[in-house]
Amino acid sequence: MAPSDLSWQRLAAAYIYRQLNILQDHLSNLSNRDAMEPLHQVRVTSRRLRAGLRVFEGCFAAGKVRIWCKTLRKLTRRLGEARDLDIAISYLDDVLNRLEDKACRPGIKRLRLRLDQQRQASQSHVDKAATLLDRKGVLDEMLSEVGRIRYGTRRHHPPVSSDVVVQQGRKKILERLADVKILAGSLRHSDAIEEHHQMRIAIKGLRYTMEIFRRIFPKRLERSIKDARKLQTLLGDLHDADMWRDVLNRFSQDERERTEAYFGHVRSYNRLRGGINYLLQEQLHRRQTIFEKLQRYWEHLENEHTWEALEESLRASVVNEAKSEKVSPTSPENKNEQKRPDLWPDSLRIKPAS
Repeated sequence: MAPSDLSWQRLAAAYIYRQLNILQDHLSNLSNRDAMEPLHQVRVTSRRLRAGLRVFEGCFAAGKVRIWCKTLRKLTRRLGEARDLDIAISYLDDVLNRLEDKACRPGIKRLRLRLDQQRQASQSHVDKAATLLDRKGVLDEMLSEVGRIRYGTRRHHPPVSSDVVVQQGRKKILERLADVKILAGSLRHSDAIEEHHQMRIAIKGLRYTMEIFRRIFPKRLERSIKDARKLQTLLGDLHDADMWRDVLNRFSQDERERTEAYFGHVRSYNRLRGGINYLLQEQLHRRQTIFEKLQRYWEHLENEHTWEALEESLRASVVNEAKSEKVSPTSPENKNEQKRPDLWPDSLRIKPAS
């Protein structure tokens, strides 16, 4: 949209260029198995890049954005299993450190062993992912396109904002907000698992879009970004609890089958059941607590007319609000994203040891 407006192009180039630099920095640190943070930051930054590319698609060569987003999505997914396993292993270590019931330890320790085996196997995917963008030539293409736009806009010294930037920013944010509100009814139903997952995705889209335009609407978006971040965290925690239940059930079935195939009976499997049941109960209780907290927070936002206030604020915005900005319209949101993992994607399964 609006590819001919120089302020729009300036915003596009500044945002995408910043995200590319952040991504390169974190990709260079992926090879260290013990470095959990780069995995997380690569995934977060790749999502921000995809959000930015979709917003500014009209600024780039026809058809390129679709290819770039597809490759970035592949990067995110390839790192997903390793990231999720790191967080899961860390969680189990915490459980073992605080667990007093010794009868529960064998099952939890066995699960940790299986996850650690998977994590070791997944490191090859991490190593390949670190060079994916270079091998596909996507990183060079994006940097080249951004460089072309930056060179073109610098010659004309366009302002930070313009009527087009304000109009498009307002339009993009309100579109993402509408996506969230459509799914809000699911918060009345604790068993609407798929709708909760879709709402988490919609909230991410709203948050990342607002972050792109935070300097175009000074002080108007900060509260809403904070609210979206908290909703994203709660919905993510809810999703984790749902995935833990599925993983524990599959782990229980796999271990039972493995035991019976090896020993001809399942008696030794029984010693694992205490730990499995302990984790299931903890996650069920955790899910209920999180869902109630989520409901209360959404009700608070509705009572405060939070989203209506955001809509009114955006519609009242005018171009001269951002003209006094002297810095490039990038966002400071990447200073180490809060670690809220997306645990247990649907493809994750406890696999037999090789």
